[in-house]
Amino acid sequence: MRRLQGDWLTDKATQSVFSTLLDGGFQAFTVGGCVRNELMHHPVNDVDFATDARPEQVMELVKKAGLKAIPTGLEHGTLTLVSGGTGFEVTTFRKDIETDGRRAKVAFADNMETDAHRRDFSVISP
Repeated sequence: MRRLQGDWLTDKATQSVFSTLLDGGFQAFTVGGCVRNELMHHPVNDVDFATDARPEQVMELVKKAGLKAIPTGLEHGTLTLVSGGTGFEVTTFRKDIETDGRRAKVAFADNMETDAHRRDFSVISP
């Protein structure tokens, strides 16, 4: 197993989001394009998080941490947290209730494994 070690991961703004969620007693994982790009040795341009915290809990934690939260997709459990002038999408773990392969009706889930099953994650390496 390869451990991710990019500068984007140790960046102060990224770590602030991790700390906000973890110190609040919740799980926090980087997901999506940042993980794919790091594995493929491509630049990481944005960092997304998945968490077991519900949106209202994230908003409460963000307020206490002095960060800004933008409700970019509350119906899907997504908030954009602004830390150090950078936006980070933070989405509550989800599971598909219905899907046509492109759009899904989702419900919140309690663990990363359930959330991971709904993600389309492909890495093609030369």
